[in-house]
Amino acid sequence: MVLLDTNILSETMRETPHRKIQSRLNLHAGNFAASVITLVELRFGTMIHPDSQRFWSRIEARLLPLVKWLPVDSAIAMQAADLDAALRRKGQTVGPNDCLIAATALVHDLVLITRNTNHFKQMPGLQLENWFE
Repeated sequence: MVLLDTNILSETMRETPHRKIQSRLNLHAGNFAASVITLVELRFGTMIHPDSQRFWSRIEARLLPLVKWLPVDSAIAMQAADLDAALRRKGQTVGPNDCLIAATALVHDLVLITRNTNHFKQMPGLQLENWFE
């Protein structure tokens, strides 16, 4: 099982998703997880869309059933805080949402699939893959 970042799931909603993403999703069908933080980001992005209700209906039908949604529990919250603090001590910041997504991958020992590997590569111990490459 792998953890899909928001940008991977968002790609699946495009009229013509990136062929490499679609291929990998088909190849690994049924082995996907995502953080509920990704759900927050998807919902927010949808609610600022001009046709939010129609767009959200598409997400509910096509996207939400695609993954196992992992909650933020106390272990993930503490791991995220530790990551954020370690990065800040180095003068780096990535924001609480990405720390929570990374912590979810770390706590569940999952590879994080993201287009934004440069953003996450500074997090120690995090396994990353970019399916766009």
